[in-house]
Amino acid sequence: LAEHGPPPLPAAFATELAFRFDQELARWREFGLGPILTRWQAAAHLVGSELTVHETATTRLTGRFDGLELDGAMRLRLADGAVRVIHAGDVTLGA
Repeated sequence: LAEHGPPPLPAAFATELAFRFDQELARWREFGLGPILTRWQAAAHLVGSELTVHETATTRLTGRFDGLELDGAMRLRLADGAVRVIHAGDVTLGA
C-alpha cells in the first residue's frame, strides 16, 4: 500500500475506469483488435511462462503461455506439445 499510496475513492476510480474503457473502445473501433492485443502481450507474462488455468471448478490445465489468438483467446502449450485455445478461465502463474 505504501508503494502506491492510498486506494482511490470509489467515485474517482469509477470515473477513471469509464474514461479508460472509452479510450480502448474508440481505439478498437478505429484500428481493430490487433493493436490492443500487441499492447496486452507487451505488458503480460512472457511467452513460455508456466500457467495453470481453471476452466471450470473441476477442470485444471497446466502448460506454458504460447501467445494470443487473433480473437484474443489465450494459447496454452501443454506438456505433450498440444496447444489448447482458452477462451475463459481463471489463470494463475506457475503450476
